[in-house]
Amino acid sequence: MIADVVSVPWYANPVLLPAASGLLGVIVGGLITAGANFLLDQQRAVREEKKEERADIVLARRAARLIDKSFKSALDVIEIDIHDKTRSKFPHNPVELESWKLNSGAIAVEVNSDGWDALCEAIVLMEHLHSFYDQEGVAERLDDDFLKVLSNTRDAILDARKVLYPIRQDS
Repeated sequence: MIADVVSVPWYANPVLLPAASGLLGVIVGGLITAGANFLLDQQRAVREEKKEERADIVLARRAARLIDKSFKSALDVIEIDIHDKTRSKFPHNPVELESWKLNSGAIAVEVNSDGWDALCEAIVLMEHLHSFYDQEGVAERLDDDFLKVLSNTRDAILDARKVLYPIRQDS
């Protein structure tokens, strides 16, 4: 007797079923792995971005503090000279500009245009002040016009320090 051949669809064939389920497992496993790797890469990118942001904040804070220190030193000298109405004489120049030259780039991206203008104005006036204290001589009486210049320089430095204040403070 000849056996009746029953036609079975290919997906129900007992010979192909283990192979098909294995292939399906590989595809699902690959999709799960790809999805997990994608999510891990996204998290890693966010972590690295935050790390770079923290590094930029630390760099800007350090730069702001160093620049503010030079502003404060110049401000102290100006206050003394305005109070005494004489030019103080120091063994070295009390107006330091090097911190601005080294750190202004880190500050530039942290302040708005008006803030940058205030900082630049203060630095220009400090450069003039630096050359004034570089001159040889003894303590001398200052005329009213120069006292006005010192007063304007003081105001510009105070404005610049206000710009730096939010950057140099701890978060």
